[in-house]
Amino acid sequence: MSFNELKESVKRAFPFTISDELAHEIVFSGSFIEFTSCGETLFQEGDRVKGLYLILNGKAAISIPSREETFWLEPGEMAGLDSFVIQEKQSFKIYSATELLQTLFIDRFCYELLLEIDGFQGFVNYQMAKQIQVYKKALSSSGNLVTR
Repeated sequence: MSFNELKESVKRAFPFTISDELAHEIVFSGSFIEFTSCGETLFQEGDRVKGLYLILNGKAAISIPSREETFWLEPGEMAGLDSFVIQEKQSFKIYSATELLQTLFIDRFCYELLLEIDGFQGFVNYQMAKQIQVYKKALSSSGNLVTR
């Protein structure tokens, strides 16, 4: 995939319009990684998370051992974001749920640089809010969520 094709994939993956500068910097900073079979592992439970994956094409799945439910990550979502931000070991297994999963891997150094570009912090905040909603839904359906 060419640099410009990656840039367009990043722009399509975002849930809102982003600047050419931000798309350029994300592609320039990230490492393009393709997973070419269903079930390939992005993160194992217990992994030290040294970066995150921005899903460009395909789907990834989050498998939570204590639950039978699978959670899906689609284009524009970030795999490993929560563990990466709080610098903890990965809580769940995340794997490719499609035959072709195209991602950009963003390590800590690149992530810190991207935070300085207008629009990226808002995107991270949006992703965290979405993940909180997914976790709340999972916990409330299991009866483990306590609200006040």
